[in-house]
Amino acid sequence: MSRKALLKRQPRPVEINGETVMVRPLTLREAGKFDELAKSGAGKDLLAFMVATCVTDADGEPLFAADDPEIEDIPTDVIQQLSEAVQKISRPGKVDTAVKN
Repeated sequence: MSRKALLKRQPRPVEINGETVMVRPLTLREAGKFDELAKSGAGKDLLAFMVATCVTDADGEPLFAADDPEIEDIPTDVIQQLSEAVQKISRPGKVDTAVKN
């Protein structure tokens, strides 16, 4: 596998409430930030970070900026499903309980 292929952030389709949404896994750097946010107890910031970082269009381009206030308007059930989908593809076999509470 080439360096370019290893660095490519390929989104994957997931179904959320009957709709297909593209999400991509966290990078190692992003996973570190995720862990820091989880340990700090910043639940809302953690979820917003995950949506801004990992919810993309089909080409892998983010749908939201990190400071996009509309992230807070996404229904919580959708946020929860997105979070679980990202964690599942980023860390198979491990879903962080910090975002379930």
